[in-house]
Amino acid sequence: MQNNKQTVSNYQLYQLTKMLGLLTVILAFWAFPASHKVCSFLDYEAFAILNQGLLSDRIWQILWGYLNHPNETWMNIIAMLAINLIGICTVPKTERRRAILLFIYCWISFQLILFITHKVFCDWLEIQRHSPSIVIKPWVVLSEALNIPNIKVYSNSSFPAGHVLVLIYWWQFLRSYAKPWVRYLGLFTVILLTLPRMISGAHWLSDIIFTIVYANVWFYIANYAASLSHLYWGKPYIFSNSQIQREFR
Repeated sequence: MQNNKQTVSNYQLYQLTKMLGLLTVILAFWAFPASHKVCSFLDYEAFAILNQGLLSDRIWQILWGYLNHPNETWMNIIAMLAINLIGICTVPKTERRRAILLFIYCWISFQLILFITHKVFCDWLEIQRHSPSIVIKPWVVLSEALNIPNIKVYSNSSFPAGHVLVLIYWWQFLRSYAKPWVRYLGLFTVILLTLPRMISGAHWLSDIIFTIVYANVWFYIANYAASLSHLYWGKPYIFSNSQIQREFR
């Protein structure tokens, strides 16, 4: 039993180390002048392609405009909670307690992550990166095209991407207990709610890529903390052991 607990802890540390390594590579790629030019080119091209796609299609404008609506944050939370409940209700009864614990752990731990992220990037590092719609003149400004002034099209602090941080962290927890079709539903939701900010010009492509990895780092920190409580204090390990048994030796 002790060896199994140690394997759980080692696996989570291994995954966390991989994510930290990937995050370091991304930051280094951004920092070096030659590769920075590549990042800037990809950022510009991504925004140009996505925003120009709004030029000739009114329905497309309405769809992405309303997904950037001032009230969409609350709508997103309701949709995510609904998918969580579907995920919990569709697992076998023997797995529901673990699913509920994961659900609670996810939503509580994320409040701490939001606080730390704000402190580090806004208060300590004072990073204020202008979004593409400020740096580059958009081909279509959704707030003007739809006459809805509060649509999110600009940001003075687009890095990291808060929406993506929420969505990826939430989806990783959903993957830990939900059935495959619910996971795909969650992934579709992540994509659907990530694209509007890129299309409108509120986030760069590089904001999104960095935040995806950053969110995974936090997920594996949370996972590793759970494995340590399992190892040293005998608390139930709420993440699945099946993936560990397949991937880690």
